[in-house]
This record gives sequence, structure tokens and C-alpha cells, in this order.
Amino acid sequence: MLDGKTIRVTTKGARWATLILTLLSTPLRADPSANGPPVLARMPIVMESTQTAASRQLAKRVHASRLLDDMEEKTGWSHHGYGKMEFTRQRAIDGVQSLSLVSPTLSSKPTSGRPMGTAVVRHALPKEDWRPFNRLSFWVFPTQAGVPVISMGVAVHVASDRAPDSPHETASFHYFLLKPRQWNHIVWEIPHLVRHQVEAIEFHYRLRGRQPGVASSARFDIDHLELQRVQADYFEGWAVAPGKIATSHTGYLPGAEKTAISSTLSGDTFQLLRADTGEVVLTKPMREVHASLGNFQLLDFSEVRQPGQYLIRAEGATCPPIRIEQNIWLETIWKTLNFFYCERCGMEIPGIHAACHRDLRTAHAGKQIVINGGWHDAGDLSQGLTNTAQATEVMFRLAEHFRGQDSALATRLTEEAEWGLDWLLKTRFGDGYRADWTTMDLWSDGILGNMDDIVWEAKNNPQGNLLAATAEANASRLLRQRKPRRAAEALQAARQDWRFATEAISKTDLQTAAFAVNAALALHRATGDASYAAAARQHGKTILACQRRRTPPWHTPVTGFFYTDPDQQHLVHHSHASHEQAPIVALAQLCETFPNHPDWIAWYAGVVLYSEYLRTVSALNEPYRITPASIYHLGESQNADFLDQVQNGFPLGKSHFLRRFPVWHDLTYRGNNPVLLAQAKALSVAARLRCDPSLLDLAQNGMAWIVGKNPFAQSLMAGEGVDNQSLYSPTSGDIVGALPVGIMTHLNHDVPYWPSETNSCFKEVWVHPATHWLSLMSDLEEFSDGEEPATDGDSPANRPASLEFSLSQETGQDGTVSITITVAGADSVHYSIRATNLQSKQFEGRIDLQQNQPASMVWSATMQAIDEPWIAVFIPNHDFSQRQEIVGFPQAHEMR
Repeated sequence: MLDGKTIRVTTKGARWATLILTLLSTPLRADPSANGPPVLARMPIVMESTQTAASRQLAKRVHASRLLDDMEEKTGWSHHGYGKMEFTRQRAIDGVQSLSLVSPTLSSKPTSGRPMGTAVVRHALPKEDWRPFNRLSFWVFPTQAGVPVISMGVAVHVASDRAPDSPHETASFHYFLLKPRQWNHIVWEIPHLVRHQVEAIEFHYRLRGRQPGVASSARFDIDHLELQRVQADYFEGWAVAPGKIATSHTGYLPGAEKTAISSTLSGDTFQLLRADTGEVVLTKPMREVHASLGNFQLLDFSEVRQPGQYLIRAEGATCPPIRIEQNIWLETIWKTLNFFYCERCGMEIPGIHAACHRDLRTAHAGKQIVINGGWHDAGDLSQGLTNTAQATEVMFRLAEHFRGQDSALATRLTEEAEWGLDWLLKTRFGDGYRADWTTMDLWSDGILGNMDDIVWEAKNNPQGNLLAATAEANASRLLRQRKPRRAAEALQAARQDWRFATEAISKTDLQTAAFAVNAALALHRATGDASYAAAARQHGKTILACQRRRTPPWHTPVTGFFYTDPDQQHLVHHSHASHEQAPIVALAQLCETFPNHPDWIAWYAGVVLYSEYLRTVSALNEPYRITPASIYHLGESQNADFLDQVQNGFPLGKSHFLRRFPVWHDLTYRGNNPVLLAQAKALSVAARLRCDPSLLDLAQNGMAWIVGKNPFAQSLMAGEGVDNQSLYSPTSGDIVGALPVGIMTHLNHDVPYWPSETNSCFKEVWVHPATHWLSLMSDLEEFSDGEEPATDGDSPANRPASLEFSLSQETGQDGTVSITITVAGADSVHYSIRATNLQSKQFEGRIDLQQNQPASMVWSATMQAIDEPWIAVFIPNHDFSQRQEIVGFPQAHEMR
């Protein structure tokens, strides 16, 4: 049990001290598998506000101001919706009174899971021109007994003489958190808003229900509403914010690529200094980058490998201290686990909520189950099967990875995973139907049978059951010794859920096949049942059938991407949520599980081609080198917004375009973090399978973007790095480790857009990107020392050092391929070759060396399909860990 103590996170310089204090304050067991009470780090971790964007914005110099209303007169104000409006002399910022919005927390009508109404005070304005100003400032004093997290919203309405291109042209909303029973100074920078004819400003309180012990009404006293002009934050574009150097606020692995980016540096060189001594360890020219995104200065300090904290000295811009460290990402695991802990439903979380949602139910065939538990899915408290199952599976897998090397972390991961497992098992009806999704944007009183109850119909969702089976099967293996009865229950559920899913699947598409492979392999590992292995291999064929291998007839040809189905008619797209990693994870697991199967080279080639596709298209985003979202075809839709967004992408051919950001289908569900992180996971998995650290550098580019190496030079993870913007978490408040849905684009553009407003869903905290973040950690740990990863149970340190082995190739226009194999450091080498899209008279041979001198031989083959890539893997002396690959493309892949 927790004792209510908290650890405070302040500056980045104290980040490791925070982690150490957290661990030291926790009574840890030496053996995570031993019997005893659960081990929890002291959570929640409380985030201090001194390093946030909000604190920085409050400290800005105000260049001009205009008082909109001091609340001394009632003129212009009106009340709408629930509650009432009044003026009070009980408190005021200036003058003698303030405006009060008083609202009930619960309406009298049933709910479908969203707030039960809104209380609004509105100030009508005579179409004022606010363009000389770019910030709103006001003060709010909230009163609501028993509520630790209080939120409110402000909206600006603009008149329009024409049909708007977007609802955001006529209204924009910003939500903010409030500390109870004190005046809160709120500022909202609005340079991104159309504000030439402002006709109203509103303050909103959304009725979010109440828990036991919470007051039945909420009161908000509002005063001193003012327009201001400040030096506003940069909010749109690819250029780095003026005066900033964009870096990873988390830091860099010693052996990884290390770069920083700026757009405003005035000198020709930069220096890297030790933060503790001021010693200059590197002086180097900056590289001017002239790319399709603009002109940049690239600061490359990859050669610095010594762990420590460093500072960049350059003319014209600044950045936070930079850390180089082994296991640099480790602390983010603890912070992400803190986020999941704070999102727990059904138990008291100190400072956030009491034991909650005890009247939340799912119904099926006349039966009902109370389904609180698991994790609140997002800022609005919703709960879902897909995210819970994936998070549970990732935590169990990561706990398995850390077992034996970090018992405290392995134990903590297992504890949180078990919390998710409990929800998966308790929400099943046992016939394939289970809780699938519940929309909750309110607190309930825990009393069954009254009007604030939420009841959702259960569903038989094949993909959801496959994800649940994966988590349950992995749980059964990890819990077998410590909790054998729970492990047996989880395994029985996994078997049943696999059967329910496979019986309900009518057509196997790419995503279903990927989920099925991962579930079948999890069951195969847990049971040894060969039927699951056979099913996994069969679904692997479907994955490969969905992959584009032929080079398309485009002026910028790329290949290796996926379609949704084997008929290859519809390109795969993900927007605000993404499972793009799933097919690559599935193929890599097939390779690792069945290294001697005849289909191994086909699975391996699938991973190679997709990771090479991501490598190729990432060049479009120089110098950030983050992966673009997807390829789109103009014929997919006749919707005008769709066509406009697609054509704002990079043209690959006459009708195909590559979008840097996804095509959004509406103005709400926007944000790119899940897409970036899913692709990063695919790259990290490929890096491990292919023993290619350069792919891991690409994966870390996506992660670095999220923690500061972006145009806004801001870390998007709450409590990680500096200058965090407030995230949309109106019911749970600020949570260390939270990730939002992410940077979006404005309207139909394909340019980063990160305005200061806090709203759903681009700034909404979701467990979905947090799950992706955790999933990357085991792959990153393999490279934590800068060496190549272990493969198939073999450690690089244990590989024979005597054998040197290199490959080169020439591909003729007629499809002939000549691969030169050069060997040194051995008397003789027997080799075997596994290849795809290559025909040859022999696939094995022997190279004899004279007096240990290097020797070469040429292996000849012919391409089976001249318009497809080929892959050859050479295995010396039957030692699979020594394998090397070589890849050939029918023509150069180049992005400009």
C-alpha cells in the first residue's frame, strides 16, 4: 500500500536524484519472484511547475494591455446551460467584486458516458478587433469541496461573413487546471486564432459528476479579464523556434548518433562543454542543411561518447543541458509507469481520485459485470480493451526482459501488468463477449441503479480477443512460479480467447493477421502446442501477401510498404492511433522462433524491406529524420479536404503522395505521437533482428522528436525535460510520464502545428502512445552500451573475434547479381546462403584460406523478378549469430 508520500520532480539536473530518492524510499525485495506484499515506488510523482511552459509564459514581459472587464458591472454578461451566474463581493482581484459561475456537478438526466451538460457565462462583444493583442489574461478562484483536480475552459467566438473553412475559424477552446481555493492566474496565448471580429468570450464548466464525499456544486469566481501583447511562443513551422536549439531533453546513448538542430545560429562553429567543469571537449563546424523543409544548422557531436552532462555553446540560441549516458531511457520507464499508476481505475490514487467507477458495467445476454479497474484510457477517463491488452502485454514482456538485471523495475512492471491482467480476466463473459469500450467523461457515485450509472454492451471483437490472448498467454508464463493459480486462469482464458477470435474472423486482413501471429506465438511459448506454431506461420503468409515488393512506376519509387489486405487495393494508413509496428513485430518473432524454417528468409525479407522503406522516406524529413506518416492515393476519396491534404504531401508519382503527417479525417482526432512511436518500434525491432544500429538511430529520432528535438524545442512528455506545455487531462490533472496524442497540423497543411491551447485530442493524455513508448524500451536496452544487439540468444561479446567477413555486390540491368564474399582470420569457412528473389546453382560452399591470408569468391545469381528487391543472407560455419545480409534494389531509392 502507498503511504501518501510523494517525490517532487524539478529541473532536469535533478532527474537522476529524483529516481534514486524514489527507489530509496521504497522497501524493495531482493528477488521480484519472492512471496510478499507488492512493491511500489512512491507514486504519484508530483511535478513541480518551475520548468513548465506555463511558468515561463506567466513570467513574460507584457508590452501592451487592455482591460476587457473588471467585473464591476454586469453589462454584457449572460448565463447559459446549467447553474447560475452571480456577482460576489466575497473576493476580488481588483475593485470590490468578481463574477461567479455556480453549477451543479450532476444533471438530472441520464448520461451516455459524456459530460451531462455545461454551465457557461458569456460576454458579448461588438465584433472587436483583437489583432493588436495575442494573449488573454484572467484570474479564477475555484471552490468545490472534496475535489483534488478542478478544470475549466475558455472559448473565443469570432464572427464570419462567409462560410468558414474550419470551425476553428469561428470558435476556439482552451482548458486549464485550477488549484482549489486560491486565485489562479491563467494566461492563454492566441496568435494562432482568427481574431479580427471577436463577438464573444465564454467560460465553461463541464458537469463531470461526482464521487462520494464530493460537493454537489462547483463555484468559479472570475476577475480581471485582460487582453495583452507579449512575445508569443512559436507555434507552426519546420524551422526551430527562434533562439532555440532542438535536442533530446532525455539525452543520448554513448554509441548513438547525436545531433542538435537550430535555425537561428549566427556563427560557423559550436562547442560542447562539460557542465560540471566548463571544459571544452569538442569544437566543430556546424553543418548547413538545405532541405525541402528549409534551411537549418546541424550540430553533430556523435564522436563524444564519454558519459556525462554537457552544454552546447553557440551564437544565437540556447538549449537545456545534454546528457550522454548508458541506459539513458531508463528513467522514462519509471515515469511512464507513474502515468499508468495514476490512470488506474477502481482504486484510490492520492491527489487524483478516490476508488472510482464502482457502478460502471458491461452487459451481455441479460447479464452484467462491474468493470472498473484497469486504466483510464485518456484524459476523459474512457476505458478500452485494445489499449489495456496491449499495455498489459508490453509490461509483462518488459518485465521479462529486466528480470535478472533490474529486480526493482521488473517487479514494478509486473505489478502494473497484473493490474491490467485483472481487468482483462474480470470483464469476460466466457463466450467471446467482453467489455470492449466504455466512454466515460465523468465521475460516478458508486451506487448501482441510479441515473449516473454507465452500462455498455459487451462485444465479441476478434482483434480485441487476440490482443487479450497475447497478454494472458505471456502473463501465464511469467506468473507460473509465483502465482500458479493465476497463471493457470490466464492460460485458460488465453486459449479460449484465441478460439473465440479465430471462430469469429470472417476475413483476415493485415492487422488481424499480425495480431494473430503474436497471439499464436505467445500461446506456443506458453504451451508448446505445435498447432499454435502452425497457425502463426500461416498468418505470416497473409502479412507477406499484403506487402508491396514490386517497384511502382513512380518518378520517386519506393517499396516495402503495406496494404490492408492481400489484394493490395488499399494502402495502410494510421492517424491518431497506430498499430503499424504489429506486422514487423510478428515477422521478427517468426524469425526468432523458427530460425531453421524454410520461410525464414521470406519473413526476414519482409522486415528488411519495410525497415528500408522507412529508412528511405525518413530522408524527406531532413534534418529531423523522423519517419513520414504514409503514402496516399488520390483515388481513395473524393472528399475535398482529403484531396487537399494528400496533395499537400510530397509527390511520389502522378496520383501518389507521401504525407509527413497523417491525413486527418476531422478536426478533433489529430496528433502524431502514436504513428511516430509505432514506426519507431518497427525500426527498433528491425535493428535487433538485422543487427543494424543505424536503424535504432532512426527509431530514436522519433523518440527524440517527442522529448524536445522538434521545431518547438519542447518535451511533450510531462515531467521529462523542460518547457512542457500543459496537457489535456481535465479529470486527473498533471501526471509525470504522460504523453499526449501529439503535434498536429493546421487545417489541411502538412506542417507541424503546436498552439498553446490545451484541448482534445492533440494534447490529450492517452495510454496508447505511452504503451508504444514502453514497448521500445527492451530494444533500446540491447543497444545501451553502443554495441550491436544480441541475436538468437548469442551475445556480441561471446562471438568469435577471429573471423572477418564482408560482402559487396553488383547488379546488372539484365538481373544478374554478383556478390563478392571476402573472408579473413580463419583457415577455411563453410557458408550457406538464404536468399529471396534470387536463383542460383548453389546456396552453400566453402572458402579455403592460405596461411590465414584474406580470400574472396564470387557468388552468382539471377533475379527472379527484375522489378523487385533481393535479399541474401550469408551464414558462415553454421553460426547463425555471424550472419550478414546484403540487399539490392532494382533502382536507387532517393528522397529529396
